[in-house]
Amino acid sequence: MSKAIIKPYEELERRIYGYVLPGVPSHEGYVKVGETTRETWVRVCEQVGTVGLTPQLLFDKLARRSDGKWFRDRDLHRFYELHGITKAKLGAATEWFYFDGFPQRAEELAAQNH
Repeated sequence: MSKAIIKPYEELERRIYGYVLPGVPSHEGYVKVGETTRETWVRVCEQVGTVGLTPQLLFDKLARRSDGKWFRDRDLHRFYELHGITKAKLGAATEWFYFDGFPQRAEELAAQNH
């Protein structure tokens, strides 16, 4: 009889990511900012792949501050809002932010939040 090895604790690596949906007029200028503990591209494709959209990943970073503390996507969302970035009103979607043609600003601010 083989013995099963159970790991009682394993630290998850939380990742923060942002992407845009090129060619989707209703999302023009908006960046989706989320988090995952899995492979980022797999998570993004789960969100948009079934409707045939092709996202463009802007950034994918470890969600860890320079002091070693983990942060959540909602922390970054608040940080964006404190810097004047408007949260989108796109139906039930809550993680889209309007960067007014400057999506690279999403990554720049994410780096500052580190």
